[in-house]
Amino acid sequence: MFESSGEYSENKSIFSKLITKKYIGIVAFIAVFGALGYYGKGLVVAALVNGSPISRWSVLKESEKQTGKKVLDFLIVKQLIEHEARVKGVTITDEEINGEVKKIEAGLVSQGQTLAAILKAQNMSEKDLHDQLALQKELEKLVADKVTVTDADVEDYIKKNKITLPAGVDQNAEKGKIKESLANGKRSQDMQHFVEQLRAGASIKYFVQY
Repeated sequence: MFESSGEYSENKSIFSKLITKKYIGIVAFIAVFGALGYYGKGLVVAALVNGSPISRWSVLKESEKQTGKKVLDFLIVKQLIEHEARVKGVTITDEEINGEVKKIEAGLVSQGQTLAAILKAQNMSEKDLHDQLALQKELEKLVADKVTVTDADVEDYIKKNKITLPAGVDQNAEKGKIKESLANGKRSQDMQHFVEQLRAGASIKYFVQY
């Protein structure tokens, strides 16, 4: 049997509403997708050359080829140091980091440079610098008990290198500078050896080869 005109009109009205809702949904989807494409284009396309796109994936892939091994090694060492610092209860305060930043700034100013300019040239942010300094301080604290330079070491160094301390200056102060220099050199060696030990004792599985 045929539907009555009232039923037909009602069904038509319901159908029209469904079509309208579907249409609105499609339009909304296109609008959202278009907005994401416009505002988030940097997530997909790195550049346009005469209208032809260079994808961000291409940039990342090429960068990975050139520096992938170096970056991966750094991240592995970073994770090993941070884990060891947590195990040993080593913590770094903001005051320590700020103190190191001030030293760096003072050194740069004496050379007619600024920290902001150096960070910009290195494509680094202040947070990047703070993170690197925190990692360095953690490593320094982890090997602190291994770094010892005695007065005898200083005298031996002066003798072996035939160093003549300038006359008319504070001899103890000059020897103190030599001692600090020797300590820095030994600290650097100890940190390198310590990292090698961490890597040797860790379980590292590589899923990408560079």
